[in-house]
Amino acid sequence: MIKVLTMCRVGLSRSLAMTDVLKFHFWPVDVVPVGLSRNSPETLRMLVDWADHVILMREKFHKELVELIGPVTEGKIKICEVGADVHGYVGEGRAHLINACWAWLRDNYQTLGIKPVGS
Repeated sequence: MIKVLTMCRVGLSRSLAMTDVLKFHFWPVDVVPVGLSRNSPETLRMLVDWADHVILMREKFHKELVELIGPVTEGKIKICEVGADVHGYVGEGRAHLINACWAWLRDNYQTLGIKPVGS
């Protein structure tokens, strides 16, 4: 299993959307969504160390993460820039977020070492 940590501000919308797409449409993958601001530096460090890849849902989270936990292994961080948390949990905004995750994964799944389900 490829271990992937998805990370946004709270861990309930953007990172969860990426987790949903990964869990339902790619394999072999073990995915955990997490919030940068809702977990201790110790928990974040443990999860980052566990993961093979960390997908940050905003570029600006990279600097914040390093400030909280220190250096992260080169190449472990991936960025899927989806913008501010304005998507919501249902409706058109959520569909736009899911589509953004799909588009990013179509371009990056091989870098993560995973495959689309059915391939």
